[in-house]
Amino acid sequence: MGTAKMPNVVNGYQWELYNIADDFSEINNLAAGSPAKLQELQALFLTEAAKYNVFPMDNSAFTRLLTARPSAVAGRTEFTYSGENSGIPVGNAPGILDKDYTITAVVMIPNGGAEGMIATMGGRFGGYGLYLSKSFNFWLKDRLFKTIGLGLFVLDCSLSCLVKA
Repeated sequence: MGTAKMPNVVNGYQWELYNIADDFSEINNLAAGSPAKLQELQALFLTEAAKYNVFPMDNSAFTRLLTARPSAVAGRTEFTYSGENSGIPVGNAPGILDKDYTITAVVMIPNGGAEGMIATMGGRFGGYGLYLSKSFNFWLKDRLFKTIGLGLFVLDCSLSCLVKA
């Protein structure tokens, strides 16, 4: 889809003609029955397009959208972050669309407890968040947190398995 050669924008498509004053839903194509009117409007379109510097017209937007972009993370499957990292561009963050993924976080829980966002990333088509909360339990295969000593815990949560206790 979108990878075949696209027709010329001006001459490669069949033009259609509708009278939207009487047919606002554009059901009745009048092009075949009114060739003179169609030619008049085609000429007007070409004149206006030239006047407003529309040419060259291009219908390759979808093809360009699919084109791979340079990326610092291309081909990587593991990412390690430490400390605070804000403002990571979406193109340089782990790609999660149409993939299974796991977020593992090693956190130091102080004596008084802690809660808050550990990791988050969001964009137009998806995102994720790993949030430590006193009012929710995060489970993965029968374990809540795995203690590794001295107040350190490993949160190993597949985000599809987060459940409210």
